[in-house]
Amino acid sequence: MEKLVKTARTLDVFLKIAEVMVIVGAIILIVFDLLFLIFSASGTLEISDGVVIGATFGKSRLVLATGAEGDVYEFVKAYTVMCTGAVVMLAVAYAGIRLFRKILAPMKEGAPFAEGISRDIKRFGIFTLIAGIAGGAVQFALSLIVNAIFSALAKSGTLVSETLDYLTVDGNFILVAVVAFLLSYVFKYGEELQRQSDETL
Repeated sequence: MEKLVKTARTLDVFLKIAEVMVIVGAIILIVFDLLFLIFSASGTLEISDGVVIGATFGKSRLVLATGAEGDVYEFVKAYTVMCTGAVVMLAVAYAGIRLFRKILAPMKEGAPFAEGISRDIKRFGIFTLIAGIAGGAVQFALSLIVNAIFSALAKSGTLVSETLDYLTVDGNFILVAVVAFLLSYVFKYGEELQRQSDETL
């Protein structure tokens, strides 16, 4: 039990740090995106010799020509789409961290089979499934949008190089969800034993 409590508290500390990093990362992305939009409000993009501007989204990469001058609107759209996707992913990560910390809360107090913990683990499994499916769909949709923007940039002559692979859905979330569901049944059984033990005492 002491090892369980110690492990739960250590994990919670790491999750707290991760939670703060996710929030800070999202704020930085939003602020930087707003600054970029203000900076590019003139509608033209001038790149001095020796400077290459790039933006990445998953496996997508956009690189503008050195010394190029052209309509910045399409590039701004690409960058905004990439930032939006990143912020959405960070928001999902934040929700997942909060859920996991809720599961750890009774374990930190030495009560791993507290009433309701099996329900929280099951909710985490459902959340993982929904987040995995929805996240894959959003990433695929964003990759289509970015691909269309890249095509527009290539036609305008602003784009000098590009690589774009459609993002594939990582199926690991299904395994995580299955494990969570199995653990929820194990903890439900533990809750019942704990309840019977408390009634006997």
